[in-house]
Amino acid sequence: LCSSKYRPGRKPEESYHLQELAAQHVRRLVQPSSLELEFENMMWSLSLDVYCLEDDGNMEDATLLVAMAALKDMRLPEILSTEEGYNATKSRTRSVDFRELIVPVSFGVIDTRVVIDPDSSEEVLCEA
Repeated sequence: LCSSKYRPGRKPEESYHLQELAAQHVRRLVQPSSLELEFENMMWSLSLDVYCLEDDGNMEDATLLVAMAALKDMRLPEILSTEEGYNATKSRTRSVDFRELIVPVSFGVIDTRVVIDPDSSEEVLCEA
């Protein structure tokens, strides 16, 4: 995470929370059958790296939005079984199917006003 409130060295605790949050939603949203290969009961294993350029609040929504965009844009190559083993083809690809798509939106209450997508200075002031 990139912010003046974090120091170099060990990952901040928030990064573990964001990692688990993204993993939970990806498992819930991605259709498992779209990751299956057509032979030998094999499946694709997905890995997602999210790099924060600047933390100005609401990292949960930003992480989920960028994860959804990356998965939506991702193309899996067709895998062919040959005598030598397995080969990935670049000419034939497919996308990942989703059970549903989400659009995360955060709200906060400052005094009596509802704030949509609060930044870090507003998050401190939020009552709920």
